[in-house]
Amino acid sequence: MHRLVCRQSPRRERTSCRVLTRLYSRLSTPRLNASCESPEPLLSANRTNRQTRQSNMAPSTLTPEQLQAMLAAQLAMPHPVSGSDDQYQPKAQPYHVFEDGKWLAVTETKEPQSSAVSKTVTLLTWNIDFLVPHGDARMRAALAYLSSLVSNLPNDPLVIFFQEMTRSDLSLISSARWIQDRFYVTDLDTSNWISDGYGTTTLIDRRLCLASPPARGGSGDNSAASSSAVFRVPFPSRFQRDGLFADLALAAGTGAGTEGCVLRLCNVHLESLVANPPVRPAQMRVAGKWLAKDNVEAGLLAGDCNAIEPFDATIGPENGLRDTYLELGGKESDEDGMTWGVQVPDWMREKFGLSRMDRVFCKGKAKPISLERIGVGVKVEEEGEGQGEWVTDHFGLKAKVELVDVELLLNETAASGMKP
Repeated sequence: MHRLVCRQSPRRERTSCRVLTRLYSRLSTPRLNASCESPEPLLSANRTNRQTRQSNMAPSTLTPEQLQAMLAAQLAMPHPVSGSDDQYQPKAQPYHVFEDGKWLAVTETKEPQSSAVSKTVTLLTWNIDFLVPHGDARMRAALAYLSSLVSNLPNDPLVIFFQEMTRSDLSLISSARWIQDRFYVTDLDTSNWISDGYGTTTLIDRRLCLASPPARGGSGDNSAASSSAVFRVPFPSRFQRDGLFADLALAAGTGAGTEGCVLRLCNVHLESLVANPPVRPAQMRVAGKWLAKDNVEAGLLAGDCNAIEPFDATIGPENGLRDTYLELGGKESDEDGMTWGVQVPDWMREKFGLSRMDRVFCKGKAKPISLERIGVGVKVEEEGEGQGEWVTDHFGLKAKVELVDVELLLNETAASGMKP
């Protein structure tokens, strides 16, 4: 892991979109930890503005007064009320594969025919701040860093969760050769996002077999949305947040009840801001229900959980989810678990401290082996505007997970290149 010495960012501490937004998002939030030490490796064993940046345009083109007015308008909106389950039904979407020099949408998943299996999977999750300037330069730097990281990982199947993606970010992702060669991509454009401004996307190793539609059946599932292994479930939210789910096929006969069962992935960007009543518990309840379906043998939920209040420590376990960091021996207040508050101006760190905003949760037969932070100290290196800027204010996470009594089904053709 990288080590980071906390120091002032080269840019001057000015009133900016980052500052104003983080001030709003952490309004009335308890101070978690204001000290700043070098981070260590971890453990081993919506819509804010539909005109947010596209290409090189960033919300920083707004004046502070305009941004304050925009945020104030959102804060004045009624708090979302958690309704019946009927309000939070899945919407199927395609995923995409790069073949013959172009991306093709996969709308129907065929029954996988394979005997190759894997007991482990590695998950990366990273929030790339969409509010600050130089978005393209920062995203290019993030992708270059990830390309190097991925090339040096053990050859386990890999999935990558992104949050705060923009239209331009999706274009950069789909243009990256290493992604074209290795991954399915859930989103090439914003058409499946509730918000057109920013959203989530997931990259899935092409060696993994996405589950065929019948495998998504289960107690209380909605068959009308079962035409794809990828689907979104809306959350109660002022910011049009949702859960991005993907089902990975498990090998039949590797454990009791695994015929047609899945490892279900859920990529989340939970609600920002402090709300009364709180919103994130309701969002986690919705996600938890879809991870508790009868056909889900194992589940992984990860992303920017915006965990900034005391109740955030309990919303995972209350919904049958195990916090990977804690399960591997971490403590809630340990600085080595914090993922936000280092790569920000000194005064923000002093005022708001550090937060473990980003988390990985396991469910069922998914057992964490290791967890560590990624993206520590990564800055824009290319010459030009944005050089020297942090890629994002969040650290990412890398979790290695083992499946107990079940195995992931692999595409035999793609899996033939796997290392022993």
